Amino acid sequence: SLDTNNDGTPEETDEACGDIPIMITHTKTFASISGPNMDGSYDVSYTVQVVNNGGSAGSYDLDDTPTFDDDITINSGGYTSDVTGNTSGTFTSPSSGTTQTLGDDIAIAGGATHTYTVSFNVTLDLSVGSAGDNMYTECGNGTPGTPVAGEGLFNQSSLDTNNDGTPEETDEACGDIPVMITHTKTFASLSGPNMDGSYDVSYTVQVVNNGGSTGSYDLDDTPTFDDDITINSGSYTSDAPGNSGMAFTSPSSGTTETLGDDIAIAGGAT
Repeated sequence: SLDTNNDGTPEETDEACGDIPIMITHTKTFASISGPNMDGSYDVSYTVQVVNNGGSAGSYDLDDTPTFDDDITINSGGYTSDVTGNTSGTFTSPSSGTTQTLGDDIAIAGGATHTYTVSFNVTLDLSVGSAGDNMYTECGNGTPGTPVAGEGLFNQSSLDTNNDGTPEETDEACGDIPVMITHTKTFASLSGPNMDGSYDVSYTVQVVNNGGSTGSYDLDDTPTFDDDITINSGSYTSDAPGNSGMAFTSPSSGTTETLGDDIAIAGGAT
């Protein structure tokens, strides 16, 4: 404002305005997991949002690197987006630790937001002899609330805003296989004959939740012995909270006995 006669009232004003030119940033979140499917696999997805908070158009490169628990195999993967000319893509032979390109030299207007959905189909295999250490490690196992590569479904995105090949920003998201309860049974011991000619026989049953979330299960047991064997008595013990054990009522071959009903089991517990 310009006052030329010193009366305190400007005779003239003029304006100018400039914009923060380009301010591109991004966020990544774990979106969903579904399954298990008929083949035992799970479908997992993440959302990545790229935002230009500046006033001028810019461009970016966007990559994605899944680094899952080493017992998880990636069967397939790809992405969709709302970016014109880059609405979808399929990853070629995706694997844990391999970087996938979501966008290369993608133009983004000032104030605009681009949304990507990254999806994978995965299988968790904890069987003896399979790849990995056969032990599922949930997100944040080392430091609660701070997942790292090699835990759960850890996934990192990287954003390069000046096309120099070095990302200016990374963001991470991690989700867990929710509930994966399995069990194994082994013949434990046989002793006898006792004074009355009988034998004592025992079995061990282990129920494991290899997922990252608490689940529940029912567990039954059915002895079906040789027809010359008579069951005199039977029982079970366990380390499941609130279910330390009990005796079976009139057990007989072919009769199913209940070991556990609606038993809660935490992620990673046995």
